Amino acid sequence: MLPQRLLLHPRFCRDMDLIVKILEPYKEIWLKECEARSHMVKEFDLVVIYWFLVRERRNQSSFWKPYIDILQSDFDTPLYWNNEELDIIKGTNLYEGTQKIHDWLDITLKILQNCDDYITKSDLIWAYTVFTSRAIGVNINDNTQTYSCDIDSPDVVPTLIPFIDIFNHNSEAKVKFMTNNTTNSFVFETESDGIDGKEVWNNYGAKTNEQFLLSYGFVQDQSHGYYWVQLALSKNDFLLESKLNILKKYNLGLRYFMSRTHIWCLTISNHTSRF
Repeated sequence: MLPQRLLLHPRFCRDMDLIVKILEPYKEIWLKECEARSHMVKEFDLVVIYWFLVRERRNQSSFWKPYIDILQSDFDTPLYWNNEELDIIKGTNLYEGTQKIHDWLDITLKILQNCDDYITKSDLIWAYTVFTSRAIGVNINDNTQTYSCDIDSPDVVPTLIPFIDIFNHNSEAKVKFMTNNTTNSFVFETESDGIDGKEVWNNYGAKTNEQFLLSYGFVQDQSHGYYWVQLALSKNDFLLESKLNILKKYNLGLRYFMSRTHIWCLTISNHTSRF
């Protein structure tokens, strides 16, 4: 259990209030730059968090120094690869995703340089990678009675949580992230029994190996991997409205993560149906 004031997100951490005020005049400019590029993330809270991390890293007397000091300095994600290494993945979604992140960081750096004469692209890449490799989805509402922590919900915000964000990934781990607004606390709950000398795991959720490599710098064994499946509906389809109504009726979406097991079952089913 941790007090919510130690959660590094503007919603919880009052130490970020000053940065929010300083950056407020630049928010609309940044949003317009991002909106001009449809693929870009438009969550200004992230800009606040990244600059906060960079500033606190420089501050030797920072309250957050013990936490900042245990954060990695270097990573093995594609953002840190040299040109020769990046050439290997040219033509892939991973390469395209890496370039889009660089574009987003360039826009963000341009905004932050209005407020910080010393910030560099390297600083921002570090802060971005620290955050994406450690952030946990936290529900801003109390979810202790009725548990909900859907990362696609606007009520769930990615947050750095000291100590809890050090746990490694295990796709089999069953965990819950509990927000208690009565006690102003946060609880990480796991269904596995604690055993002395054994590692405590987190579960980073269903992701493709491209996403794991881009955000965390590792890939999983394919037997535990997921594939990103997206259904396309044409705006010119005269049955578009009917198809959307069917999806809505059965609470279905257009995007799914599917495990190898699911795809294998679908393949077997399709082959069987031919006989």
